[in-house]
Amino acid sequence: MGDSKAAYIESIKSGKQKYILVKYGQMKVRVYGSAAVVNADAMVKSGSLSAMERAGEEFGKKIVDLRFCFEFERHQNTVNHSPVPPFIRRWRDMFFEKELAGEPPLRRETAERLYAVSRHLLQVRFWELMPEERVLAVGEEEMFYLNATGTLRGFLSLTVYRGPRGLAFLNRVRGQEYRWAGETLVEQNFLRLRFTFRGDLRRADLKMLHELGLPKGKVDMVPEFSSARPGFHDWHVNNDEGLVLAKALEVFAGFLQESAGIDPMRFWPFPESCPWLRFGSDGLVRVEQVPLETVALPEDLERWTPPSGWPKKGMKRRGTWELGYFHPMAPIGKGKERKWIPRLSFVVDAQDGRALHHSLGQTTVPVLAGLWAVLVGAVEKSGYLPSRLHVYDEASEAMFREAGFDVERPAEMRAFEHLREGMCEMMGDVRLNDRPS
Repeated sequence: MGDSKAAYIESIKSGKQKYILVKYGQMKVRVYGSAAVVNADAMVKSGSLSAMERAGEEFGKKIVDLRFCFEFERHQNTVNHSPVPPFIRRWRDMFFEKELAGEPPLRRETAERLYAVSRHLLQVRFWELMPEERVLAVGEEEMFYLNATGTLRGFLSLTVYRGPRGLAFLNRVRGQEYRWAGETLVEQNFLRLRFTFRGDLRRADLKMLHELGLPKGKVDMVPEFSSARPGFHDWHVNNDEGLVLAKALEVFAGFLQESAGIDPMRFWPFPESCPWLRFGSDGLVRVEQVPLETVALPEDLERWTPPSGWPKKGMKRRGTWELGYFHPMAPIGKGKERKWIPRLSFVVDAQDGRALHHSLGQTTVPVLAGLWAVLVGAVEKSGYLPSRLHVYDEASEAMFREAGFDVERPAEMRAFEHLREGMCEMMGDVRLNDRPS
């Protein structure tokens, strides 16, 4: 590394623009600029832009516009990829600094690992061993569950679900327990490698891939790395998440290589379990079977104590109100920040279907606090209390009964559900099935 003998430079013309082609081990780097010839020793040894400019001046041609486009030529197993030359590494050390404000941005070393292993997995056709019904467990201190999606429809992705909560969410998705797509965003907890079309990428993702070596010509499928947290839309991975995703994908790539030619039924003998890859102190990987059954996800209805002194005694009571909440899929947030999903709480008159009051808040606010606030608003606007209150869950029933309300939990709240369906369709949510929530 660093020896000028490891690189050679030739001058090439590309239309009106000139560039030099540097071959560095298994990597080719195009350096665009006004210089047709640059000293190879200065580029490889110094690793500084100022030295490159001085080298250009020696030939009477100063580099005025320097851009890099990487063209990787690696061997088949790209997991153990070649290092990037030092002078390129200083060009862009981190990605998504603005998009991940307050979080560790994705470092180049992590991005290179992600890009390399994604190319390798696409090349070895990972979906042939991992159809959608199979799950693979990896990890020690924290368990991760890998699942491929879209393999039957041409939409390819590898999702890494984090811990018991991630597995419980996966089981609910596979069991088609969600009625609306917005509901899934509240409970999701995963990292994902997705192969999609270039035009579907965010601009920052595409810019990163170009710097990592994605050719600027036509490419059918390009990788996208994303993080999905509860209550938020998917977004760029930060460096900590990128390291976890890269490690899980590299383990999976090694598993594919080691299990080539072996009957998959040896690893997936039962539908209710999956193989767990464990690393021993001797460096060997051992495969055990772990169950896929999980406990139910927490309802996120933690105990919340309402303020005392309300409702006031002596207020008139009439009618029946229905009280509930839902999560539409509409993203909320500025352009370069992680988008959150809202929680809409409604009070609806059960007789005529009128929305008496509503509130919008984030999923970080306790559910019971949001329901209490929207009921208080409805009472203040109408000037009376409901004779009977309908709610969906046990926690809400207990809270409002303690506050002095006559509360019921009916099998269906028709007025609320009619309002909910209209709002979800208007806000662009996607219906997943017709089961009641």
